[in-house]
Amino acid sequence: MKIDHILLNIPHSSTIIPVNTWEGDISRCVQEWTDLHTDTLFAPSEPCAERVAPVIFPVSRFFCDAERLTDDPMEDIGQGIYYTDFEECHRENDDILCQYATQLHTWHRNLLGDYITEDTLLIDCHSFPSKVAPDIHINIGFNNDWSRPSDELIQMVKEHFEASAYRVGINTPYSNSITPSSKHPYTSFMIELNKSIYMNEASGMMHPHATRLQNMITQLYQKLLGF
Repeated sequence: MKIDHILLNIPHSSTIIPVNTWEGDISRCVQEWTDLHTDTLFAPSEPCAERVAPVIFPVSRFFCDAERLTDDPMEDIGQGIYYTDFEECHRENDDILCQYATQLHTWHRNLLGDYITEDTLLIDCHSFPSKVAPDIHINIGFNNDWSRPSDELIQMVKEHFEASAYRVGINTPYSNSITPSSKHPYTSFMIELNKSIYMNEASGMMHPHATRLQNMITQLYQKLLGF
């Protein structure tokens, strides 16, 4: 596959809850389950910045989860596009806020679709708490459908991180990757970073050595784009 452009979906980096109606200590959940600093770590830099486009969702997943599908199965536990339940926290299913969240969800999906051309690779950018999979540093996830990357591309990405002694999971601990509607065919895969490799999970602060990981991600973009 020829790759002319890379589109970055960064949906869970924000901690902003525009209207907070949560009951319970939602701030603890936000700290643990927000993909903190992914907007910084995945940010493109020279020499490939002009060919890598980040789309960063502006609000917290605890207001609207841009990754969820319409009629998502997670709605059964109160975690669809508009969460109503998360761990010990609860909020009512407010019609006005739900409508606003749905509009944000649609806007984000349409924006991603507008960026996609025939030669676009979409990378879904995430992180996960270390307790989820302490033995995996970086996860590569994808769908087993038309959007699936080639075996060669998956192996290249895997070896890129393994060369720096990161332990890489394939569709572990999470699988799949976002596939917004587009008139063009494209490939999509997910990169998830174990938070412990770049930040202090208790304080939320990035480690000084996180720049090494950031440089590795930029080098990956260069390989994918053929620099």
